[in-house]
Amino acid sequence: MRGETTIDLSRVACDGELPPDHPGPPPFVWQLRQELEKLCVWMLRKNIRSYLELGFYRGGLLSVLHENFRFERVAGCDAGSIQKERGLSMSLPKEAKICWASTESPEYRRFRHAMGKVDLVFIDADHSYGSVRADYEREKKQPHRFLAFHDIHNRDKAPGVVRLWNEIGGKKKEIYVPRSDGREEMGIGIWSQKETP
Repeated sequence: MRGETTIDLSRVACDGELPPDHPGPPPFVWQLRQELEKLCVWMLRKNIRSYLELGFYRGGLLSVLHENFRFERVAGCDAGSIQKERGLSMSLPKEAKICWASTESPEYRRFRHAMGKVDLVFIDADHSYGSVRADYEREKKQPHRFLAFHDIHNRDKAPGVVRLWNEIGGKKKEIYVPRSDGREEMGIGIWSQKETP
């Protein structure tokens, strides 16, 4: 992907393109295709070389981004309870360092401290206000360039994310494409203390 000006996500199934409990293997991502494409263009422009995803579900987004960007460091954290409960197949990059724990656990705090600086932390774990606020407060104190939040416009299923996104200051960028299919809105918000997203 480095050096290219176009992004090919043709092998990826995005939200709204398959049934929600599609049993097939990833890559399946819970992002709108147009929002994912815009995120990839932004990542290319910002030269994102390290990536951490909090709440990776089946690993689709983590895998697709790493496949395209070949991050120098790639990692994820997920409690894993939904995957086990539903018997979902997963796909994670073999190079990824994975923490199987809650983002609020001591295990994750140690894992995150050991990672050091990360270019982009994608927050998509527990969408309740208390949890997403805790993820934001913890990650903004860790060395990073950007924090990203998924579902910043999903008032129906992620009001906690919407609320936090509207509350926080700093330098912000929204990647948002309104839906025409009547399904829930999503949106990706990118935040930084110093660098303009």
